[in-house]
Amino acid sequence: MLDLADPASVRLAVEAAAPDVVFHLAGEASVAQAGNNAAATWQVNLVGTMALAAALGTVSPAATLLFTSSAEVYGRAFLDGPVDERTRPEPSSVYAQAKLAAEQMLAAVLPTSATLIVARPSNHIGPGQDARFALPSFAEQLARAEQAGERAQIHVGNLDSERDFMDVRDVVRAYEMLVCQYGGTGARETFNISSQQSRSIKSLLDLLREDARVDSDVIVDPARSRPSEVPIASVSSSRLRDAVGWVPSIEISASVHDVLNAARGDQHHADIVGSVSANGRSLRP
Repeated sequence: MLDLADPASVRLAVEAAAPDVVFHLAGEASVAQAGNNAAATWQVNLVGTMALAAALGTVSPAATLLFTSSAEVYGRAFLDGPVDERTRPEPSSVYAQAKLAAEQMLAAVLPTSATLIVARPSNHIGPGQDARFALPSFAEQLARAEQAGERAQIHVGNLDSERDFMDVRDVVRAYEMLVCQYGGTGARETFNISSQQSRSIKSLLDLLREDARVDSDVIVDPARSRPSEVPIASVSSSRLRDAVGWVPSIEISASVHDVLNAARGDQHHADIVGSVSANGRSLRP
C-alpha cells in the first residue's frame, strides 16, 4: 500500500513492485468533497499522481500506466451535446480540473518509453460504492428501513440531472481490455468509457424502490441538493468500442439490484472485480 500524499511512500512502493503495468485509480473520487477540500484534492489527484509518474520514470521507464481520469473533464462542453475524445474539455469543478491537469502532466512527465492510457469513464455504480454517492445512499436508507420493518423515508437531492451510468464491473473490464491491447506499445491514447445512454437519477431511484421489500416516500432535502449547470451529460464511447470491441454487458437494473443487496449485507451479490471498488479509490499496482 502507498499514500499518494507522501512522495517517499510512493517511491518505495514502486521500487518494491517494479511494475510493468499500473492501474492508477487512487485519489479523491467525490466531486462534492473535492470542491469542499480543494487543496487536498489537488495535492492527491495531481501532485500525488506526479510523484507516481516520477517514480515510474526512474524505476520502470517502460511501464504501462492506465490513468483513470473522468468524463467530468468535459464539463460545460456537455451543454453543446454529446462529447467524444475530440471535444475540447471545459472542466467546471475542482475534481475535473485536477483530473485534466493530471492527464496533461502525465503526458509531459512520463518518459517516452512508457505507455500512457487515459481512461475517461462516465458515472459508474455497483456494489462497494460508498454512501457519499447518491445511489448507495438511497440503498442504505432503504436497507435500514427493511431491517426495521418500516416504511422508508428516502432523503434525496436533485433527481432531474441525466448522466451516463454503467456498472463498475464493465468499466474494469474496459481497463483490462485497453491494457491488453496497448500495453507495452509506447502508445499515448485517450478513451471515453460509457453506456452511451443518459438516465436521470430519479430513474435509478425508481428501480431501487421497485426492488425494495418495503414501501417508501421520497423527501427532497435541500442540504443534499447540489446545483448542476449541466442538465444532461451524453458521452460517446465509439472509439473504445471500435478499438477493443468493448460493450457494456451488465444491465443497469442488475447493477441497481446488486447495490441494494450490498447495502443489505448480502455479499453473494457483491461481486466486485479484484480489489477495485466503484468509487475508484483503490489502487493495486
